Amino acid sequence: MYRSTHRTFEEYCRDRFNYSRDAAYLKISATVVYENLQKFLPTIGRQIPMPTNERHEQYSGYCSGCWTP
Repeated sequence: MYRSTHRTFEEYCRDRFNYSRDAAYLKISATVVYENLQKFLPTIGRQIPMPTNERHEQYSGYCSGCWTP
């Protein structure tokens, strides 16, 4: 892809995105992690369980004096 316009991947990243080669590889690695996480996360809001009163009461004890709705 980059070889038709740039001699190296580093030159391509610097010219196109203003990233160093290392920063580009970190972003590529992060994409792999993100794609793996997507397999386990809900895709729509209705799939996320709403907090119950029991959970609310359980966690409200950890933060005494915190604002609660």
